[in-house]
Amino acid sequence: MEIINIGQVYKHLLNVSRQFPSLQVKKGDSSSILHSFPDNTFDMIYIDGDHSYEGVKKDLLASYSKIKPGGWIMGHDFGINPQKAKHYYEFGVEKAVLEFCVKFQQEVSVLGMDGCISFGIQVKKN
Repeated sequence: MEIINIGQVYKHLLNVSRQFPSLQVKKGDSSSILHSFPDNTFDMIYIDGDHSYEGVKKDLLASYSKIKPGGWIMGHDFGINPQKAKHYYEFGVEKAVLEFCVKFQQEVSVLGMDGCISFGIQVKKN
């Protein structure tokens, strides 16, 4: 298992983000940070944090009101790609995403096949 220093990764992200003046880096609990923004703010939100069912559910619910109509809620670890993944992990992502889609009448629009499968939902709102 590789161990990384998350503090160093965060500092690197801050340095890289300076190249993009409109990019804001926020550190903290994603659902709490999302609540600090007005509704319909974002064109895209990418979820790759707490992989538990409850954690993903909380992030999805927070994301829904903040995403613009036609925007994308995307995330990682929807499922394991057995051809690329070295290990099998039990995540709550797929269950939370599918329940979110039923509750808000959405659908998984795309799946990306990498080490662990990414998902994309193009959000439909009235």
